[in-house]
Amino acid sequence: MSDALEKIIERISAYEILNNIIPGTIYVVLTEKLTPFKIQTGSVWSDLVLYYFIGLVIGRVGSLVVERFLKKVNKLHFEPHSNYVKAEHKDKIVRELSTINNMYRTYTAVALCLVFTVGFDFLWALIKGCDCSKPIIIFAGCIVLMLIFDLSYIKQTAYVASRVKTINELNKEETNIILPDARK
Repeated sequence: MSDALEKIIERISAYEILNNIIPGTIYVVLTEKLTPFKIQTGSVWSDLVLYYFIGLVIGRVGSLVVERFLKKVNKLHFEPHSNYVKAEHKDKIVRELSTINNMYRTYTAVALCLVFTVGFDFLWALIKGCDCSKPIIIFAGCIVLMLIFDLSYIKQTAYVASRVKTINELNKEETNIILPDARK
């Protein structure tokens, strides 16, 4: 194995495995079982990158769709981000609990994406005869991906700003604080 590849593998965290690679793999396998769509390339490395990317997109669907929906129906309660950062500093288990929480949200999003994929398969069968269907689907897919990552960027920027603000406030209270990485 090349040095670069070994470094990449070393950097894959448990969070990325639980919230990106496994959900992406589950989605691909179930999509291939439930629809005529074939996603896997047959190359282990290409498929791994594909699983990661699909899992990343599914994670964003969880963050942007599932989480917002559950907030709207009042099934979720969130503490202000500053409280999360302070709690994470005092109790390292908070981060682990948040990772598990995000994993559940991601698996809910896997199920939601499968519902949409099976629905898309049905819709595809209806419009398959149209000569313009493939470019329209590709264009729509690109727009959806752009919106998902744009909204994710906005949400992540708010988290980063909130975390920086909290760290600066904590630094006024105490010195030499080192907080763990808190990716969402």
